Amino acid sequence: MPASAYSISSWDFSSTRAPSPVSARASSPAYFSSQSSRTASLPHGSPPPHGSLSRPLTPPRSHSPSSPLTHSPEESCFPQRLLSPHVPEGPSATRHREYYIEDEMVIIRVQNTLFKIHRYFLLRESELFGTLFDLPAGDMAAEGQTDLTALPLHDVTCREFESLLDFLYKSMHDDAKLTLPQWIDVLSISTRYICDKIRDRAIREIHQHHPRINPIEKIVLALQFDVPDWLAPSYEAICQRAHPLEIEEAQRLGIVISTQLARAREAIRQEACFRTTPDHTRAPTPDLPFPPMDEPFTNEWPGLIVPDLYEPYEPHRVAEIVQEVFWPRR
Repeated sequence: MPASAYSISSWDFSSTRAPSPVSARASSPAYFSSQSSRTASLPHGSPPPHGSLSRPLTPPRSHSPSSPLTHSPEESCFPQRLLSPHVPEGPSATRHREYYIEDEMVIIRVQNTLFKIHRYFLLRESELFGTLFDLPAGDMAAEGQTDLTALPLHDVTCREFESLLDFLYKSMHDDAKLTLPQWIDVLSISTRYICDKIRDRAIREIHQHHPRINPIEKIVLALQFDVPDWLAPSYEAICQRAHPLEIEEAQRLGIVISTQLARAREAIRQEACFRTTPDHTRAPTPDLPFPPMDEPFTNEWPGLIVPDLYEPYEPHRVAEIVQEVFWPRR
């Protein structure tokens, strides 16, 4: 045996830690004998063969019970926290007053579709949902826990509920903005289920949408979902436009509003055509204004949106006439 090899019998294998597979193989007598003979048989200055030891073999250090354990190279790459199953606990933590949420899923049926969502969002937006979730189930299983006991939402369409969930789950991202039809759906369901904050957001988004919503559609929505602030601007927009009401539009608005709009439009045009000069003589009849020719308007939702408003008549005077016709002073 070469002089660089050590006697196996002089090594201490009393380590309290079980050797890793690599260290166990490297500490076997056969392994050291083969490696030493391979290294000794090479010419002086030759590089060691692949997989052999590149320095003289040294026996593993023995560990006394009082000395700290040393880890093998394989073990040293892991943090001590991962190696030890007993991690000391830190100081006690307190629950956040708002964002420590104890929530559970609820299964809701809208028409013929089942939705499984977090209760938290619905409870946060409306107390009405809390009332629905707390209704006693009687002898049956609690509603909303299984597909067979799904909580039904009446007078809601699947599209409306999808739009509400899109707002609750995705509206924080710029690439997930709701469309105008979706905002109308959100206005509908938020009004019926008393989600006041969501309703206010839907009103603002619809009012500020560009291209602007058709004033006929806006009047219908204002009357249906109680948004009175939309009425006067919509009446004024219809009075400013060149063409009168269509039959279908008059049917949607009803005979009273249609008649009032016709009166307001006629009063505005008569005033513009029969203005008087300072000497109280009738002024020449002006040419009827026509909207300018802009770029072609692409209507993504036919009947729902219209081009930007063209105001051929004085806006403040149109507003005054609309007020006189629809809300006369008594």
